[in-house]
Amino acid sequence: MNEREKLKSRLGFILLSSGCAIGIGNVWKFPYAAGQGGGGAFVLFYLLFLLLLGLPIMTMEFAVGRASQKSPVKAYQALEKPGQKWHIHGYITLIGCYLLMMFYTTVTGWMLHYFYLSVRGQFEGLDAQGVSDQFTEMLGKPQIMGFWMIVVVCAGVFVCSRGLQNGLEKVTKVMMTALLCIMIVLAINSFFMDGAKEGLSFYLLPDFARMKEIGIVKTITAAMNQAFFTLSLGIGAMAIFGSYIGKERSLLGESLNIAVLDTFVAITAGLIFFLGCAPVVKENEKTMSRINGETKIEWNREKYPLTVENLNSHGEKERQVFYSPPKRVAAVWQNSIETLLALGVGDRIIAGMGVPDRKYIREEYQASYEAIPYKSLENLDTETIMMMRPDFIAGWSSTFSAKVLRSTEFWNERGVHTYISQNSDPANRNRTIENEYADILNLGKIFDREEKAESLVKEMKDEISRAAGQATLTGKHPRVLIIEFMGSDISVYGEETLAGDILRRMNGELLASGQQQISKEQIIEMDPDAIFVILIEGDYDHPKQKLDMLYHEQALRDVRCIREKRVYPLPLYSVYSSGIRTLDGIRYIGKGLYPDLYKEQ
Repeated sequence: MNEREKLKSRLGFILLSSGCAIGIGNVWKFPYAAGQGGGGAFVLFYLLFLLLLGLPIMTMEFAVGRASQKSPVKAYQALEKPGQKWHIHGYITLIGCYLLMMFYTTVTGWMLHYFYLSVRGQFEGLDAQGVSDQFTEMLGKPQIMGFWMIVVVCAGVFVCSRGLQNGLEKVTKVMMTALLCIMIVLAINSFFMDGAKEGLSFYLLPDFARMKEIGIVKTITAAMNQAFFTLSLGIGAMAIFGSYIGKERSLLGESLNIAVLDTFVAITAGLIFFLGCAPVVKENEKTMSRINGETKIEWNREKYPLTVENLNSHGEKERQVFYSPPKRVAAVWQNSIETLLALGVGDRIIAGMGVPDRKYIREEYQASYEAIPYKSLENLDTETIMMMRPDFIAGWSSTFSAKVLRSTEFWNERGVHTYISQNSDPANRNRTIENEYADILNLGKIFDREEKAESLVKEMKDEISRAAGQATLTGKHPRVLIIEFMGSDISVYGEETLAGDILRRMNGELLASGQQQISKEQIIEMDPDAIFVILIEGDYDHPKQKLDMLYHEQALRDVRCIREKRVYPLPLYSVYSSGIRTLDGIRYIGKGLYPDLYKEQ
């Protein structure tokens, strides 16, 4: 009978057994769980369970392996007393190892494919979503995943065929040493990156408030699972390595060595992630205190708790209870940002996203806008938003989607209130100015700014009444088209749109309301009194180009409103989930309907 091959060195044993323990649980799961569970608070519970559960169980598995000197299936058969059923667990571990290898061969294949794409330069110029789309594309091609899985399996078989010392041990020494060196270098580099201080605080300082947001029991359970999962316990792997431990070595000591190395990798992975990916909000150093601290506010405690009904990601009405006004706000798109600025709570905005340039912000709010710590047209990723610890996120329906900032449920479960502009809901077939009023009034209630909200709404209502009164006075109801150029097609804005609703309330007659598109021939036939042309974001600075598409069209030269130069620009920001900018939309439409009324303005 051939003598059982042994490991050549103790270093080989430590690296081999640690290599089995170290994996996705350390590099991927641990940083994510720590970020969710209150940073240092989660880490403390993890270390506690590592000592109470991880080390004792690993020591026991080592004991089974060393006592039997066999594989898990045969180990339990050899050690159990007659009539006992411990050997059943041996078969369970065997099945578990097969399932685990199915998983890891697939995941390793993904990694090799990503490495291949990186070498080819496939990720150059892509943002986070672009990189994510590459993964989605790969999942849709089973032939690619199958190829890389076969490569991984063949490589594994080759290494194992070389034997324990010349194959598995030798390869593991190289690979594990390389992994540790790479991680140390990356971790050191992360300390010198922008936002490292904020990332370190988020990661390692205990934040029991954040822990409470997702649930104390949930966090503790996650820490317990992590301590168990990260050491690859209960699957027989450690029993196998235990069979190679000599009697001169302490089982507890070996368990401690592996646990320390495993934890080191997990902590280091967190440093790489949180320090290297911390929010870079140094655009406005003077207001960094909003990110690092908390804005002190005064509010009427008698008005809270307050219940407000709003939409969730599914377009369903849902009630949210506020026990105090929000202090740390992330606002997406101009309507949300400017409405909050108009309500006088700009000092609570820690991130304002979706505005291409400050020039698009009303002049009276530009100073407050400049004081926002993070401002950009681009949305921050979900993880960075979480690191900013918002307690309120306002945006459009599209904001709370998988491709942008995740669902309202995702944030609500983490103690973050959300608010969706009602007219942004794609399921809403009737976008009305009443919805805009409601949004402003609701935000006024939430932030204890009811009087200011009522004043803003009253200004809009007064402006509409003023214009509508002109029609009553003159007896004229201007016949109007509201259109948008979509390539070679001309789309029509009907009564179900906010622009159409405003026009109707101002006693204008909306033409082609039931149509989705209109032809030039129909425009000639209708001969409207005025035409409004919707401008999207890229057209705001040069509206003349869009208007000239009508003025320079020879076929339309005899249309009355074109002869009389009554074609008007209508920026989308003023008539689509527009918040306080709805007032601008009212005035744009009012000037087009009743130019005499606005001569002095």
